[in-house]
Amino acid sequence: MVNKNQQDTLAFTSIAEATRYFTNQQNALKLEEIINSNNLNLSDFRLDAQKRLDKLEQLLAQYKHYYAQVITGSSKEMLSIISELDKVSFQTALDSSATTLNQKIFEQGLFFKARESWIYNTRTMLNILKNNQQHFTYDGDTFECDNDELLTQFNTCVAAMDKAADFEAEFLKNKRNSVLNGLKKVWALIKA
Repeated sequence: MVNKNQQDTLAFTSIAEATRYFTNQQNALKLEEIINSNNLNLSDFRLDAQKRLDKLEQLLAQYKHYYAQVITGSSKEMLSIISELDKVSFQTALDSSATTLNQKIFEQGLFFKARESWIYNTRTMLNILKNNQQHFTYDGDTFECDNDELLTQFNTCVAAMDKAADFEAEFLKNKRNSVLNGLKKVWALIKA
């Protein structure tokens, strides 16, 4: 994992390379272990999970930084290309590109917010378990709680985590489909 001071030096030759890097770094954190009830019952694991969340936050900051660089670079390239067009074509291309770019930035921002929500709610859930161990019991399958307010807080965190994970899954599915559709269009142009 790269620290915040090193994120400026992250250099990738392609978006695919960056995606692989960030995916591999995230997979190395084994986040699926964090939501395993058997692990959540262990205080040592909860401490380790907090450290994993710290690393995930750092990775997210790096990804945001990289994404900002890509958007800035893409915008400069796009502007350079369309600046050679006549005035009407330039305005049409600029309006179309700006709309598309704004939509992509908005969607990516929603992804970042979902990831931040997942981290926040996971961290909160871990703290609820850590700070209120006397109220929780684990039967080998599920957690039981003798305090309705704590149980509500716990369940709210789990629901928010699920919502964020569902959004991320849908976002990534849509992103893959968008890439595939783009490739199909390029392939059609090549064949034509």
